Amino acid sequence: MDYSGKNNSYRGEKDTLALNIAYVPPTIMRLTKVPNNKTFEIMGFFSVLRANVDFSSILHVADEPEQLEFNNIVRERGLKAALEWREGLYNI
Repeated sequence: MDYSGKNNSYRGEKDTLALNIAYVPPTIMRLTKVPNNKTFEIMGFFSVLRANVDFSSILHVADEPEQLEFNNIVRERGLKAALEWREGLYNI
């Protein structure tokens, strides 16, 4: 299932899932998260996230015309419009 928000027909299912998670006792949630996070750590996931922060910071302040236009659209019309504009650049 696609829970990313693109399809609002899953809204009820997402709410139900969120409520089910909310009722999990904190200790049980912690004991579930620790092995999951350890798995991601072994896979190098957190190292990749930390490395990406550096590159992402540089890219967000780049003076490239496309980045400046993207930032302008975000300010004027919001992130969704900017992402749609950017996607349009690469549609062939």
